[in-house]
Amino acid sequence: MTLNKVIANLENTIAGKNILLANYSDMQQSLSREMDAYQKLYETWHVTIEMLKINIDELKRILADILAVK
Repeated sequence: MTLNKVIANLENTIAGKNILLANYSDMQQSLSREMDAYQKLYETWHVTIEMLKINIDELKRILADILAVK
């Protein structure tokens, strides 16, 4: 193998790895954005579920009070 061939192989390998690095970096950023979105969605659902639980409990107490008066 000639020195020129070694140089060409190294240049091609470096170029290919730079492309791979750019692609992986893009995928990582995309995944990070999706994870942030899912985390925010999870938090929203969690708060909504907790509010519903509280509201249902309050409504049950109101119903129990009304039934007691009836």
